[in-house]
Amino acid sequence: MNFILKFLFIITFISIIPATIEAGDFDDCVVEQLLGMGGMGIVEQIRDPNNNQRFARKMALTLDGVETLENEFRILKMIEYKDPGITPLRAFDIQNRSLKMTLLEGKDLVQTVNENGNLPKNLFLKYFRSIAGSLVRLHKLGILHRDVKCGNIFITKEGEAVLTDFGIAKFAPGLRLKEKGKFGQTLGTPHFMPPEALTSEGLATVQNDIYGLGMSMYNVLTGKLPFNTNWGIGAYLATKQSIVLPPEIPAEFRPILEKALAFKPEDRYQSMQEFLDALNRVQ
Repeated sequence: MNFILKFLFIITFISIIPATIEAGDFDDCVVEQLLGMGGMGIVEQIRDPNNNQRFARKMALTLDGVETLENEFRILKMIEYKDPGITPLRAFDIQNRSLKMTLLEGKDLVQTVNENGNLPKNLFLKYFRSIAGSLVRLHKLGILHRDVKCGNIFITKEGEAVLTDFGIAKFAPGLRLKEKGKFGQTLGTPHFMPPEALTSEGLATVQNDIYGLGMSMYNVLTGKLPFNTNWGIGAYLATKQSIVLPPEIPAEFRPILEKALAFKPEDRYQSMQEFLDALNRVQ
């Protein structure tokens, strides 16, 4: 089971696996192994003895974890019923604070690049066009992901890219939202957040997802991030200048990243569809 890395809160618009929302708990399921754990919950591999199907189950261990789980369920349920693609959400057990998900095999994009080195151009474009397309559809539903990064892009063993982890995703009419965490923190991963999101008391727009996808491309193409520390991010914010792209980024992707990672939001792509169109023009 070494290939199984990430199973929580997954959405894909290219899967052919059917999925339905089920009622009831998972008391009859057999726990086969622990797949992961964090501060708010655990992920287990479970098996349904009635049909021997295997799933991933995310269980909340804290009150914050329960809220995150409930939010994730609401978002994925919206996508399940309104998008022609398929989500691997299987069931939500309120009593036992659990989500049952389709069990995917593969690796996240970080491990994929670490183990295999630079991606061939055709795979790079395939993966990022796919994720951009998923985000286009999310935005049409009024949903912001807010945590797009390489660690939340999963590559299945079939070679398909899947966007994962909808823990802080939100339905936001007008695709604009202002929200901070319980302790006043800005929600998201700082290295993948646009400057205005880090300095505007929790503001989130489509620019969070656009900038996050651009930084993910930068991360894959260079094998690193522009800043190693939060201090580095602070220094960058103080300059009020766009990131200078390193020479190892191929010429065909430089204009795309210069626009996606521009310091000012008005200088970036104004929609994910515009970003996707730019990726589709690369030969």
